[in-house]
Amino acid sequence: MSRGAQVGVATVYRRFPIKEALLTEAFAEERDRTLQLLLDLVRRAQEAGALRRDFVLEDVGLALMANAGIRAQSPEVRAEASRRFAA
Repeated sequence: MSRGAQVGVATVYRRFPIKEALLTEAFAEERDRTLQLLLDLVRRAQEAGALRRDFVLEDVGLALMANAGIRAQSPEVRAEASRRFAA
């Protein structure tokens, strides 16, 4: 029996036949909550004029990927490049 969930192992395997299904379900609620908070943050920033009106949620992922791709010889140069990119 799983101590945290109070269900038997067989029940877990019937409900989640593969590990990925269990992980997806376990983080779904937190993911949805995080996305809603991010949407609220984007909306408030746009209303305050601190973020472009055409910014959409998908832009967050693009910005994170692009920022992760910044290569520099030192942390200081990398931080400056990230600031220029964000601007």
